[in-house]
Amino acid sequence: MHTPKTSVYFAFIFLLFSHLAFGQGSKRKTANLNTPYHAVSTHIDNLQTNNYHPEIAAQALFRGGKYASIEKREELAKRLLKILDARGLRVDYSKLPKDPKYVDTTASEANKKVYILFPKELPEVYVEKVGSQWLYSEYTLDRIPSLYRSIGMMEKVIHKFPDWVTNKVLGMTLFHYLSLLVLLIFSFFLHKIFSYIFRNLITRLIVKLGKGQRGTNVKKLIQSIARPASLFLIVRIWIWILPVFQFPLSFTEYVVLFLKVVLPVFGMMIGNHLVDFVALYMGKLAEKTEGTLDDQLIPLIKKALITLVYIIGFIFMLNALSFDVTTILAGLSIGGLAFAFAAQDTIKNLFGSFTIFMDRPFQVGDWIVADNINGTVEEVGFRSTRIRTFSNSVMYVSNGKLANMVIDNMGVRAYRRYSTTLGLTYDTPPQLIDAFVKGLRQIILEHPDTRKDYFQVYLNDFAGSSLNILFYSFFTVNDWGLELRARHELMMNILRLAYELGVRFAFPTQTVHVEDLPGQKGLTPAYSDSDLNEENLNKKIKQFIAAQFDEKTFHAKRNQSNSSVGGDSSGDS
Repeated sequence: MHTPKTSVYFAFIFLLFSHLAFGQGSKRKTANLNTPYHAVSTHIDNLQTNNYHPEIAAQALFRGGKYASIEKREELAKRLLKILDARGLRVDYSKLPKDPKYVDTTASEANKKVYILFPKELPEVYVEKVGSQWLYSEYTLDRIPSLYRSIGMMEKVIHKFPDWVTNKVLGMTLFHYLSLLVLLIFSFFLHKIFSYIFRNLITRLIVKLGKGQRGTNVKKLIQSIARPASLFLIVRIWIWILPVFQFPLSFTEYVVLFLKVVLPVFGMMIGNHLVDFVALYMGKLAEKTEGTLDDQLIPLIKKALITLVYIIGFIFMLNALSFDVTTILAGLSIGGLAFAFAAQDTIKNLFGSFTIFMDRPFQVGDWIVADNINGTVEEVGFRSTRIRTFSNSVMYVSNGKLANMVIDNMGVRAYRRYSTTLGLTYDTPPQLIDAFVKGLRQIILEHPDTRKDYFQVYLNDFAGSSLNILFYSFFTVNDWGLELRARHELMMNILRLAYELGVRFAFPTQTVHVEDLPGQKGLTPAYSDSDLNEENLNKKIKQFIAAQFDEKTFHAKRNQSNSSVGGDSSGDS
């Protein structure tokens, strides 16, 4: 028999357990969706193998209108995660905003309260603030079916295979290994086909432009362009088709990253070989021009274009590695401004190079004279010009300085002047002087390397100790060594003519002498009437000219002179 006290005790215990049982049964687990971090983590964390709660993951999705059904949102939540995994898009939790009042200050007014998980790869997937919660947007849910379509088709294909293809080995199913094998074989044959197509397209384009050389270098360049172009296209196909096979997230993540980094590498290879091809074509055009500066300009343009190709490729590689390229470029622009102030001389030299290439005051190989510069141009670079002096040393002159100099280009001379004064003694008879001048003119007319239409040979001055004859002529040679040879031949002929006619050269001295001494021969030369006879003098000149400029004799002497002269004759003095 129970006492009233015992009945009250049992009644209290019954009510307590009844309350606990009712509370456990009515408790509904809800997710924290106060921030973008909590919304995304709720979705992903509750769809893991060891923590599979799709009903909780579905709470992170917009739940109004046609998406009110929890079953529909659960399916969409699972498909959304498959889409991210198939594309190798791993969510970095450390970058997710944890501020309930998060605002994207860089976005437009309509998108300030929106957080896009992958702005470059998947801008359709984002969370937005709805009331006090952050949820995957209605637009994202609308886009899930189309994003999932190719994955769903592959799932249907997998279901048609035997069950053993779903067995896992080292984290991947046998179906994934078979898919990789098929992709590699397919890519191999596709590479052969694409290489053939690109090779023929480039060849036809060259022929159509009328610039189709068939040399070995051209064929090698076409092949070197076709192969990386084919690989570039295949890598793009891999990036596009890989998500369809639903490889594991880690595999897809690293493979896609590798492919995105390799893609700019093939792009740089294509650009590099295209620059080589353009340089080869420009070289063919430069061969048709008279100047040599074009030949020097082509390598410089080639280096600049190749550098530009590598810079662009490096920027794309940084972009593939998820570096903020905009920030890097902004930093480079600010740094570039500071660098410009620090490198004013370099920039000045660069513009000086452009001035030289546009104005072309000289060509490679020209002899130039400017201030303390005297030598032959060997190379024109972007910063400086290399000049070989006549002492065989090398001068490097900055282009900025060279562009502001007054340059005397001796290399463009059509003729090389030779001017000298021949001083005869005062006791030379006028008839002999006249004959000597006549013989000098004949030497100029007969020499093969002298200008025949313009020269001056005259008795020009009564100097203190000589009768001066101006000998003014030009050589039709374009090389210093040839000029020296012609000058040597001309001067030797002058000496021989003087010896033949009996002409004496004066020298600037003052002498005191006695003309006649008893019992001694006088110093003054004696000339008979026959010596001064015009007919005899003309005969001597004619015989002398015929002897000196006989073709066989002349060339024999020249060959003998060439064989006895060594050294480099490529410069000027």
